[in-house]
Amino acid sequence: MAAERFCEPLHWLTGAQRAEMERRFEEEYLTLARASWQRTAERAGGLRQEYEAAYRALRRRLLMAWLPACVLGIVGLALCLAQGTVAP
Repeated sequence: MAAERFCEPLHWLTGAQRAEMERRFEEEYLTLARASWQRTAERAGGLRQEYEAAYRALRRRLLMAWLPACVLGIVGLALCLAQGTVAP
């Protein structure tokens, strides 16, 4: 346990003082750990939203590029078939 290791070199502490020091150390450690995990979770949520927005924007740009290309290809093929330049 980290609290015990922290208090180990403090030989002058009484048993009650050592227990109180360990309790306070543990309490502070857990508070800091929770805060750290909370910040990590919040940041992960923010990054997820940013990446999802970027993905949607890229998908929209790709669709806007491919859709006209497909339409032009179909129109070009239809014109070639209408003129008889491409064998069916």
